[in-house]
Parts: sequence; C-alpha cells; structure tokens
Amino acid sequence: MNKVKFTLPKENAKKSKIYKVLIVDDDIPIHELTIFLLNNFDYKDYKLEFISAYSGQEANEIIKNTPNIALILLDVVMETPNAGFEVVQYVRDELKNYLVRIIIRTGQPGYAPEKEVINKYEINNYLEKTNLDSTRFYTTIVVALRSYQDLINLQNQNKIISYQSKMAAMGEMIENISHQWKQPLNTISIAAATVKIKEEMDNLNKETINKCMDTVSSSVQYLTQTINDFRDFFKTDKIKEEFTLAKTFDKTLKLLVSQFKSENISIIKNIDDIIITEMEKELIQVFINILNNARDELIKKKNGNKFIFIDTIKSNDFIEINIKDNAGGIPNEIIENVFNSHFTTKEDSGGMGIGLYMSKTIIEENMNGTIKVDNIMFTYEKLDCTGAQFKIILPVN
Repeated sequence: MNKVKFTLPKENAKKSKIYKVLIVDDDIPIHELTIFLLNNFDYKDYKLEFISAYSGQEANEIIKNTPNIALILLDVVMETPNAGFEVVQYVRDELKNYLVRIIIRTGQPGYAPEKEVINKYEINNYLEKTNLDSTRFYTTIVVALRSYQDLINLQNQNKIISYQSKMAAMGEMIENISHQWKQPLNTISIAAATVKIKEEMDNLNKETINKCMDTVSSSVQYLTQTINDFRDFFKTDKIKEEFTLAKTFDKTLKLLVSQFKSENISIIKNIDDIIITEMEKELIQVFINILNNARDELIKKKNGNKFIFIDTIKSNDFIEINIKDNAGGIPNEIIENVFNSHFTTKEDSGGMGIGLYMSKTIIEENMNGTIKVDNIMFTYEKLDCTGAQFKIILPVN
C-alpha cells in the first residue's frame, strides 16, 4: 500500500511534533489493523503516538491522566452497548475537553449517530469497521488532525490576545493609580515642607508636628488602600462567587473615579441591588473596558455636559445591564466591527483594540451571556442626547 502524504504547516512543526491517538476498542485485531492503516501516512517531521484502551472505563482513565491527546478513535459497543458514548460524555461534559477530536467507529453497517448527538458532543465523524473505505479513512483522519491543530493555534492566539488585554488593562490601572496618588503625595510633601520650614524658623511645636503626622498617616492609608484595590483587580483566579451588582460597580468606579472627575464626566447610576453568581473580577474588567471607551469619546466633546448612564434590570431568568453615554454614538460604518480582535480607532494613542473583543469573549464564552452595542437617542433632564449603548444580558443562574 502506498503511503499517503499528510503535512501540517511548517510554522507548527516546532510546537507539535507528536500527535497522540487513542484507539478504544475491545477487539485486539482492530487495534492492530487501525495502527497498520494509520502508519501508512507519510508525516515527514511528524509522527503518531498510539495509545490503546480496551474498554470505556479504561479509556476514561487514560484520557484523564494523559495530556494533549489529539484524536480518539472510539468503538461504540464494548462492555456496554453505549460504552463509547459514555466516554464521549465523560470527555465533553465532565472534563470539559473540546480540543480532542473524536471519531466514532462501529461494526454495524449503515450506522450513523443522530445529528443532535453529533452536534451536542462535537463528534467529528463516524466510520464503519467492516467494509472500510480506505480513502475515506485517510481523509477523515487528516481532517480530524488538522482540526485539532487549528484549535491549538486558536487557543494559543486567544492566550496572546488575553495577555495583551491584561497588559492594556494594567496600563490603564497604572495611569489611574498615578492620578489617584497625586493629591495624597502632594499632601505628604506639603506636610513635610511645613515641618521643615517651621523648624528652620524655630517655630515648630508639638501641635504642628501632630497635625502634620496625622495628615501623613491619613494619606499613607489612602495610598495603601488604593494599592489593595488595584491588586485585587489583577488576581487571576477565575472563581465564581456571589456578589451584588451595586457593589461591583462601586468597585469599578473606585478604580476610575480620578480620571472621570478630571474630565468633568458625570455618572448617573440606576443600579438595583441584584445578587449574581459569576466571576466578579472578569465582569469588572468588562465594565472598565466599556467605561473607558465612553470616557475617551466624551473627552472629544469640547462643549456641553458629559454623561455616562448605568442601568440594571432583572427578570426571572436574566439580568440586563445597560451602559450608555451622550458622546454622539459610533459611526455606522464601524459599529459592526467594534468587537473584532484588534479593531481600534485609537492607533495614534497606542490603543490595541482588544478591550471590547475580550469583553465579548468574557461575557459570551465565560458567562454564557450576550453583549451588543447600538446607537440610541434619549432625553435626560430635558436635554436631547445621542450616544452608544452597550447592553449586557446575563443568565440569573
């Protein structure tokens, strides 16, 4: 039998030299035949590492303890009639592993899993063990391995984007720290100068010393609390916890208050005391991204009032969070692209355009919610306003 050539892109060669393939079947000859067929690929710099399991239970143990399995060739009927599907459920539902590719194999002619099962568990394909079409076998394996490599590449890309987003957020936070530290540092400097001048003038007394020391102590406490607030924001643990949206917005605005005050931006809140169980720090990151975008647009307004409105609504099943401004809205030609990776209108200021992309990822992939943006017109205190509104919808549970 002539070997079939299969080559992955060269740029991946340094990262993925070996593809682990788990063959799960209670028939020993099937293992040998499968390995024989798979060895007829010409992988050049790549090779397959075969792992065998002879029952669903054994397969689960191997999958649990073996990292980076690329492909599972899985028999359906083994120790039980549905042993194969029980493995699929274990991989997708319990281990939450959606990287490994799964190909179902059966000895039943004409067998095909239900489409609902294929879609739900992301089964990549199914093959008959009898009357095996070798061409289809090769094609199915190649497609599955390419799919696995594509997912690995995408995962690596998302890690890079996530890192860039964190660095961008860190830059914002450092800028906010500097704003919030200016006043207390200036106060400490004045207190120190007062003591020095009074001492030089031979006019220093205990009352002055105590007053200046109290001022310094109060300012140091403020500086310490500021650092603690920002340190909590950068913790990376993604633990779901119970919190109230009102307090979460208080934490968010505490991190941003200095820059909003310096630009005379008023924040109007209508936030119910809604209890939610989610990843609070990631949600704060989303709020910061949206609020900073609104701030940047409002700064461009030379005249008139600058407003940001935060409203929350709760129904039986969903929580709706609306954040809108009166900055004039997003141009129609770009509004569809604002959530795209690396889309930005801030090249001149060094913006990387990943904040809203990561916000969408956090809300939709990590929290099973939705986020969208529209331009709206509204009235506030008899003022006609136009701006962008970000609408976040999260499930209650």
